[in-house]
This record gives sequence, structure tokens and C-alpha cells, in this order.
Amino acid sequence: MMQKVIVFFVFIVTAITSCNAQSEAYLKNINAVLQSFEGDTALQHASWGFCLISDKDGKIISSNNEKRSLQPASTTKVLTTSAALSILGSDYTFKTRLAYKGKITKQGVLLGDVYVIGGGDPSIGFNRIKGVKNDKELIDAFEYVLRKAGINTIQGSIIADATYFERAMQPNAWAWDDIANYYGAGPSGLNFRENQYNLYLKQSKTPGEPCAYVCTYPLIPGLQCYSEIVSGAKGSGDEGYIYGASYSNLRYLRGKIPPGDTLFCIKGSLPDPALICAQLLAGRMTNGKVTPKATTVYLLQEQNNMPDTNSRTILLSIASPPLKELVKYTNIYSINLYAETLLKEIGKKVNGKGSTEEGLRVLKQFWLNKGIDLSGLFLLDGSGLSRYDAITAEQFAQAIHAMRSEKAFADFYLSLSVAGQFGALSSIGKGTVADGNIHAKSGYMTRVRSYAGYVRNKEGKEFSFAFIINNYSESAYSVKMKIEKLLIALAE
Repeated sequence: MMQKVIVFFVFIVTAITSCNAQSEAYLKNINAVLQSFEGDTALQHASWGFCLISDKDGKIISSNNEKRSLQPASTTKVLTTSAALSILGSDYTFKTRLAYKGKITKQGVLLGDVYVIGGGDPSIGFNRIKGVKNDKELIDAFEYVLRKAGINTIQGSIIADATYFERAMQPNAWAWDDIANYYGAGPSGLNFRENQYNLYLKQSKTPGEPCAYVCTYPLIPGLQCYSEIVSGAKGSGDEGYIYGASYSNLRYLRGKIPPGDTLFCIKGSLPDPALICAQLLAGRMTNGKVTPKATTVYLLQEQNNMPDTNSRTILLSIASPPLKELVKYTNIYSINLYAETLLKEIGKKVNGKGSTEEGLRVLKQFWLNKGIDLSGLFLLDGSGLSRYDAITAEQFAQAIHAMRSEKAFADFYLSLSVAGQFGALSSIGKGTVADGNIHAKSGYMTRVRSYAGYVRNKEGKEFSFAFIINNYSESAYSVKMKIEKLLIALAE
């Protein structure tokens, strides 16, 4: 009997010793990569932070500069999307409605107004997600419903109601050189076509030669574009940018586009998404000599002509894809518009105000309630496009770890890119131990790279991690390759 006890004791001690040796080797490998960053001359001016948390007990097992506040770029979206899933629920949907107010005569004349009532849906009018109608299909559906209701002529106006959210679309802290471009589109109470448009320029084969503005799709009535864009050198890429303010039809085009002899497309943010939706529907509902006026509730408020929006008759209600689907696209394709919409929506649902400020208030309180110390956290948006955002690697890792206990965790996990397989991490660790074992969100802007997510190592142990680096002196690609070594070490 005593012999069996001794054998069992020896087995236990051996297993523990082996486990500790494996853990020591694992951490030694990670620390070796981190030490290589310290001695890298290309990173000598950079600031970076790292944090690794065991998902078994929530303890930090490896860290370096983990409390340093750094610009996070698009990895910020994990804070917004995870909180939105928890607050709103995975199956939550946004609603867009078509309505009218007034009397319909026997002759099919509406003595009144038609309303397109926004409910914040960021996907409506753009068929990125399966089952969502594009802009033309959406206007077709609106026209069909109106005519089916007996409305062939509108004596009043088509009024886009975007008052579901605040009028300011972009956060105040976004840069001037971002806001007029497609990735700088902010949420309207009535989003349309992901609040973006295509702008076409006439290419030139001669480097340095001006490229003339041609047109846009959709057509934006009254848009004035002044092109200072020139043709780039052979082999150059798209370096064309659009400058202009929300609700203004004045646009300046600057930079370079590739040489050629055809039309070249760059994408901009719609000056007023709600208004263009109303204008397209008004054009479709033109009947003979009568063309309904297109306007918005916000424009009418400016003119002290606030319409009575009570007792509107609803003809159509369109639901967005479920929130879990929107979050998946937000994180995998890093869509700023979707993230900012979710931020405003949690502000709307929790505190009754769909604004960036209120959304940030709710977001911070959500993470405080999870026991995360927010000292050193500075957030001015929900997507990470602002250069004024700052967060620590420890805060990222703690938030990621905290999501494991949330009801919506599975949906959040599925919204992340997978190393070596798909999304922004598809080229990371392909064919290595990291392939398929890292689920994370990445972030990138000039001199900023960041990653936050989950990793399973060769022993089957699971961890939450975050890495952020700012102000490196080499190419973004070179830094990405160095970070890849760290990510592979995490999966060893």
C-alpha cells in the first residue's frame, strides 16, 4: 500500500515539475521576443505595451509597459462591439420605416408628406451583408410600397427624419483629412449606402498631369468638386483624398492617383446621407409636372419650419441584420461607421440620447462595472480613428478576458479575425502553431499597430492578450513581421 502511495506521489511531483517546466519555457520564449524589441534600433523611438492574461484565473502572467497609454487605432472597436453585444443583445435589430401624413385622394394624390424615418441602421441601402438591399433596390421597395398604398403624386415633401441620433455625424476628435473620405463617414439617424459615394476622376498617363473630376454615384445635387489631383508615377497606388465638411456640398480633391486612360474611383463620405435618400426617392416619385420636394427634419428645423411628426401612418418597417452580424462585419472589416453607430446606440438605449458623448459615458461605465481600472484610458470615439484615443495593453487584455463570462461571448469571439485563415490576420502565422489558434482584432494607422484577442497554445491553455506599438521608425510591414514573431510565440 505504502509503495502505491509513493508511486502516486512521485507521479504527481513529476507532472507538476513537467508542467512548470513547460510554462517556464513558454514564458521564456515570449520574453525573448519582447527583449528583442528592446534592443531593436528601428524601435528605439517607439513606445509599446504588452499584456498576457491567463483565462483560467484572470492573472497577468507576462507583461511589459502594460500600463503605458498608447494610441490603439481600430483595435478600439473590441471595446465598443463587445459592450454593445452585452448591453443590447446579440439579436438586437435597428428599424427603418416609411410613412406618410396627410390625405390620399381617389386620384392617387397625397395631400401631405412622405417620411423616411431612420432608426440608426448602419447597413441599410448597401448590400455588403447578404439579404440587405442596395440603394437602388431600397428606393425600388419604397416606391412600390407608396404606389401600392395608392400614392402616385405627392403634393408635399419627402422628408428624411434622421433625428434618432444627434445631428453631428463624426466625433469632434476626427481629423480634417479623414472626415470627407469613405472611412470617415459618421452615423446619421438615417444612414444610407453606408454613408459613402463613389467619385470618378479622368486618369492621365503622364505623371504630374491634372486629373479632372467627372461625376459621382449616386448623383449628389449641388455638389461642387475642385480637383487638385494629379497622376502619379507608373506603379503608384491610390493616394487621392477628399476634403470637406458634413452638410456642405463643397469638396476639394487632392493627392495622386495611378496613371491610366480611363475613369478612376475614390470614395467619399456623403455630406448628408438622409437628404440624398430623400432626393433619390423624390426623383423616383416624380409624376408628370409634379416633383415632390426633398428635405430633412433637421433642415426644416433650421428654417423654423418644424413639421408635426405625430400620427404618421407607417407603411413599411425594415429591420437590420441582427447585431451579432453587424458586429462581425464591424470587427472583421473594421468599419468605422458601424462602430460609431453602436456607440451612439448604447447611449440611446441606456441614457436616452444617441450621441457620441453619451455613448462614451455608457461605454466607460460598462467597463468600470467589469472591475477594470480606467486610469490612463482616453476615448473620444468608438472606432479608434481619432488620434486622441489612448489605452493601455493591460486594459485591452482585461476587457477581452472579461468578455469570456458574458452571454454574448460566442458571438463576439466569432467576430474576430483568425490567424492564418481569414480577416486582417489571414497572413499572420500561416502554417505555424498560430494558424487557427489566435482570434483577434488588429488596428493600424500611420505609425500605429495594435492587436488584442485570444490565443490557445500548444498545451491547450487559453489566454487573453494585447500588444500596442506607436511611433516606430520603419515600414508598417516590417513592424508587422516583428509582431508576427510575438504572436507565434504566444501560440507555442
